[in-house]
Amino acid sequence: MQVWSNALDVQRLCAKLRNGAVPAAQLRLVPIPVRRVHSYRGLDRVDNSGRHRSHAPGSTGKVDSSSLALLGDALWAMYVRNKYIWPPKHIRLLHNLVDKHITAEMQAIYYDRLLVSEGILVDAELSVMRKAYNDPTLQFRARFKDLEKKEQYRKATAFEALIGHLHVSEDRQRAEQVIQTILAFLDEQP
Repeated sequence: MQVWSNALDVQRLCAKLRNGAVPAAQLRLVPIPVRRVHSYRGLDRVDNSGRHRSHAPGSTGKVDSSSLALLGDALWAMYVRNKYIWPPKHIRLLHNLVDKHITAEMQAIYYDRLLVSEGILVDAELSVMRKAYNDPTLQFRARFKDLEKKEQYRKATAFEALIGHLHVSEDRQRAEQVIQTILAFLDEQP
């Protein structure tokens, strides 16, 4: 049995049917269910079985470190806002509290704290941070031109990639454990 998988194959088959090259009686049409999910850099790509094609369950596989950092940046801001939202505060005070912790400078400090603290991160998580830190495609903004600022930006990107990796991984309990440990750092900062 021959399977036609794309539109070009179907067009060729229709042409053969019109020309009489393939008798219609020999044809058996079978619907193939295809579930499509639009994706952003492979984070939501799904095949017919419903499993992610871009990475194996529980790993970030082919998701690049800049995508993980982008996701981690948004998630970190959400976690920090969640921490400070209660009890209710004036919006300016809330913004100042949150803004202080989502800067590259503070994320670089959290990165250093995670590396100094023994036993918080496992090898896979350290590997994700190392890969993001050494990412050759990193593009620095104008305010990160000197060497010290570039170092902070690399550390912040690695920190954000870790947050993104924890979110994408399927071990929610582990992700929650690491996030709560990092959020405890917020109380220790001046």
